[in-house]
Amino acid sequence: MVDVYNQLLSQDPSVPTLQHPVKSTEILSVLHNNRHYHSHIHENFCSPVNHMVKPITASKILGTLARERAVTVSRELSFSILETTDKSHLNNIAEEFGWIEVPIQFTTIYNQIYGKETKGENATVFVADTKTHFSSIGRIVENESVVLHHILSSIPQVPGLVNKNQLKEGKDGNQKLVSQIKKKMGEYYHDILWRTTGQLSEEPFLWDGEKSRVPLGVTHPRVSVAINSLLKEHLGAQLGETYPTLVLPAIHLINETLSMHAMMATWDLQYARSLALSVRPKPQRVIQDDLTLATLAGTYFKNTIWSLTEFNNRCLPDVLNDIVLHGAHDPEEFNFAEELHILRRMKTTLYAVRNWVESRSAILVQAWKVTDFFIINHADLTRIYPSFDLLQICEHERVAATNSTSIKLFTHVQKAISNVVQSAQEDLQNLPEEQNENMCRVCRTLCLACLQNVFPGPKYWSRSSPSTSQSSYVKEYIEKILLPVFTSLTSFPNNVQQSVGRLAVKTLCDSWLEHIYQKKIKFSQGGAKQLGTDFGFLRMWIDGSTHLREDSKRYLLLLDSIRQCEGVAQLLQNTQLKEVPVKPNKSNKVAPEDEALEDDAPVTHILQAIPPELYVTNHKKWLSLRIGGGGGGGMTLPFCC
Repeated sequence: MVDVYNQLLSQDPSVPTLQHPVKSTEILSVLHNNRHYHSHIHENFCSPVNHMVKPITASKILGTLARERAVTVSRELSFSILETTDKSHLNNIAEEFGWIEVPIQFTTIYNQIYGKETKGENATVFVADTKTHFSSIGRIVENESVVLHHILSSIPQVPGLVNKNQLKEGKDGNQKLVSQIKKKMGEYYHDILWRTTGQLSEEPFLWDGEKSRVPLGVTHPRVSVAINSLLKEHLGAQLGETYPTLVLPAIHLINETLSMHAMMATWDLQYARSLALSVRPKPQRVIQDDLTLATLAGTYFKNTIWSLTEFNNRCLPDVLNDIVLHGAHDPEEFNFAEELHILRRMKTTLYAVRNWVESRSAILVQAWKVTDFFIINHADLTRIYPSFDLLQICEHERVAATNSTSIKLFTHVQKAISNVVQSAQEDLQNLPEEQNENMCRVCRTLCLACLQNVFPGPKYWSRSSPSTSQSSYVKEYIEKILLPVFTSLTSFPNNVQQSVGRLAVKTLCDSWLEHIYQKKIKFSQGGAKQLGTDFGFLRMWIDGSTHLREDSKRYLLLLDSIRQCEGVAQLLQNTQLKEVPVKPNKSNKVAPEDEALEDDAPVTHILQAIPPELYVTNHKKWLSLRIGGGGGGGMTLPFCC
């Protein structure tokens, strides 16, 4: 039948042998020329059947049989691996992957591995060991070798499948294949069989729940990663039993399937929960192991990025082992597809974190809910940064020179995505500074609005007898702005307390002076002394704060912004219009050769060393606010420290 069919095809002038129907002169359409053939392929009078029919060959039969056998072999191979896995070793390996955390309650890994996770009375994940791991897989390879032997014995009996010079007569008088041809056909069959087996193993390996077995795909991702690691150990073993060479392509593809499933399942669950928590109106706070605060959404985002980082680093081959075995990286050792999937998910997660931080921070700072604002920007983001240093992105420079088009395409796409990931990491690292600037802008608006309501009028500052205590508005103004900030910084380290506290105090002082100058309030001698008392209360309030550490309070008390406010008060009290000397001399104690200031010197000692007037950049501007005084005197040069 095959020989007759092939002869009919060869004798039919409408069937092209070598050329495409568009280029073949033997096929002519009645209404359309060959150039427009495919434009009218859907029409009844231009059927595509005549150029789709091809001869039946031995390679086509072998390929078809191999693909059909792969369906059965994939199930046998998957069940064999699951049934003969060393469960005690698997349990020990699963405990090493504690970084895989998913927001779904699973029973313990031990119970899932040993079959105590039940969906029915006798349901198990793995059944008892009945055969050794390697002998079971070796038996499958032997069975397929027997099937191939019967196929190769039948091919010579079919006329027209092989040429006569590829046959020889056996001892029993039957035609047999030449040894070299038989070897090539066997290699071709096994290549298609085991490659297709690995591709089809995902369904029986992960999702088949027959034989009272819970599908592996619905167990904890650590189980899949543990099996993946166990198979890698068997593949890399130099001594003892190992897998048959023929089955290695299928094992490699199963390994990639397990790793891809674990990565995708972990990311899907973590990322979905992170997005759900990030859109809640009020951030949910949680206490970390180090007793610091974090938001629940930020914690899940951190776990997601850490998991992707670990999965990405597992994709990279053992560099030292590659150099020993191959002298360079072996392209087969790279999980190209998995690395691309991980980098794409990393990019998506980093973008999601940035969008969440920016949108949530804008809402919180506008409402002056600085506690959640600081937790998101200075706690959640800080916990993410260490994963950036651990992320290993391979350049693939050596494998990029290969002639394989697929590898060249991979290296090009991988480089583009890795550049985007690194750029997103830099943006996240700069995000706290950008958000602090936004906080300063909102803080300035709140300061000016508060002073507009509580700051006394001109008559208050023109009186001659000042009060011995601060004005009534000062405490209200300071506590409205600084108290929420200092209270929120209690659990943060010194560097955050100092950087954020500096911005808040500087904004408060600058807004204070800005309001005074904009209102053009005239100060008498007594009013200037009262203003100096008010500025001095700010220093007392910071020094008496219980929310900051001593190092942070000392840092804030030495800020130039506070000294500038005190300098303005001193200028307004300077009735003699004396210029403050700029050059170092003994009167102002600025000369470094006379006295060196140590870091541990008391705050008062440091403050006495430099007159506060030197911190004011424009003396004339402030001297014009004195009652009866002008702007003709005073120093105009700024002091830089």
